[in-house]
Amino acid sequence: MTNAIATSSSSTRDEAPFMTALLPRLKATAAGPTWLAELRREAAAWFSAHGLPHPKEEAWRFTSLRPLSRVAPSLVPARLSTGTLPAGVTLSKLDAAEGRLAQLASTHHAFAALNTALFEDALVIEVAPGRVVEAPLEIAHFARASARATLSLPRVIVIAGEGSQLQLVERYCAEGGTSLTAGVTELFVEANADVEHVRVLDGAPSAYNISITAVRQARDSRYTSRVATFGGALSRLDLRVLLDGEGAECTLDGLYLAGDDEHVDHQTFIDHARAHGTSHEKYKGVLQGSGRAVFDGGIAVRHGAQQTNAHQENRNLVLSDRATVNTKPSLVIDADDVKCSHGATVGQLDPAALFYLRARGIGEAGARALLAFAFAREMTGRITPPGLRRELVQAVLERMPEGRLLAAEDDV
Repeated sequence: MTNAIATSSSSTRDEAPFMTALLPRLKATAAGPTWLAELRREAAAWFSAHGLPHPKEEAWRFTSLRPLSRVAPSLVPARLSTGTLPAGVTLSKLDAAEGRLAQLASTHHAFAALNTALFEDALVIEVAPGRVVEAPLEIAHFARASARATLSLPRVIVIAGEGSQLQLVERYCAEGGTSLTAGVTELFVEANADVEHVRVLDGAPSAYNISITAVRQARDSRYTSRVATFGGALSRLDLRVLLDGEGAECTLDGLYLAGDDEHVDHQTFIDHARAHGTSHEKYKGVLQGSGRAVFDGGIAVRHGAQQTNAHQENRNLVLSDRATVNTKPSLVIDADDVKCSHGATVGQLDPAALFYLRARGIGEAGARALLAFAFAREMTGRITPPGLRRELVQAVLERMPEGRLLAAEDDV
């Protein structure tokens, strides 16, 4: 059984350019309690002054926002429906966000600032200390199909109490039309807590999704991120994890697929702030047609964070001469007793493996499909909820060339 929480939106159209459409709203952000009004004013002032990121900024060098700047989105309110929550899980709204909101997601990030300035309500999920939540808790954000451009700003705060366990599934879905979703999720993983966070994005041809996930881990906590990104005009995730307690461990897994006119961008940063921390990161991408992918993964080991163990890798499979991949893993180490490594590859299907399969009677299309699926399957196989794992396997097969040749034979 999955506990479901859903947000959805509809829209109207404003013909002005992106900033012109939003500036009047940014000037009227002081409503609400004092603590929130101050945050909104700061965020609105920063975004008004800086606007959309420019390609000259290092983090946006390979991701242009020029098409988005020409869109005049109309801000749409989120409508929230909730299913039955398990014992020990509390669902609150904005009033419960004081002291947590914008603590992890900096308002000096364009889309975090935009979200903080203009979001209408926050979803606050708190898991009681020691509580083990058996079934996955699901949050779904929907950009409904519309003839007019929309802007949606979901805001989620998750607090996993000391010693608790939680599986969280967060979905972003766009049905059609021009839409921008700029979501912010902040997760507080307290001491000895264990959180598996699955994020699934299913983008539409005219959908822009630029979202931020920021995580802070306390002593001996475990945070596991599983990201699955399936296309969209522009799909970008900025994922930042702060290991702020000794013995904290995080695992970041990602799979992204991009085809014609699709651009996916993953920016990850793991900050080892305390000793005895461990991080594992592996992102894999499959590019077809004119698909484009960007991966920028950073790991920092601060002074004093001794006995850190960190590994990062990014692997890309390019199935077309027109596809583009820009990958940049990096390490910044300010401690001397550490074990850190990173690597990246961009390649095509192995001719020797293709020949091996062809020699055993498998047609060329089937052989290519089998090898491409095997490359991606490693990442879907790591997802714990079996129903979701099966769903993502089928989603991968539907987007793979000749994936239908494998769908009937695949046993999840």
